[in-house]
Amino acid sequence: MPFGERDIPPFGTLTISRSEYFSHAANGDADDMPILVQIDESMKSEVSVSDFGAAGDGVSDDTQAIQSAIDYVSLSGGGIVHIPVGVYNVGTLYILSDISLLGDSKMNTVLRSNASSGSSILVIEGVVANISRLRMVI
Repeated sequence: MPFGERDIPPFGTLTISRSEYFSHAANGDADDMPILVQIDESMKSEVSVSDFGAAGDGVSDDTQAIQSAIDYVSLSGGGIVHIPVGVYNVGTLYILSDISLLGDSKMNTVLRSNASSGSSILVIEGVVANISRLRMVI
């Protein structure tokens, strides 16, 4: 069976990236494929915003550090951006496809707006996004 430039033998195996699969599926190339698709969750990226310099001290502007973590995970094909307990002062963050923002505690992991009145803390630009176990304060 053809898939792009590749032929897959019956009962064969094809390893492709998540983004390549979704690209084919979005273009209708994968609609009639009699295959079972399993996404290997171990291939997803998981990073901590702390690794990108976010302080979470309630004083520092953590916008760039958190956005850098989101961008890194997005370029890796999606995954989890972990936000440890803390108060993170942020401007607007742009959430891309296949990104999960995962805090440690909905009461003690806080994204606090440092932007002017009326600005959004999160703008979801992706198709699939998940935000859990954190609180947003405007």
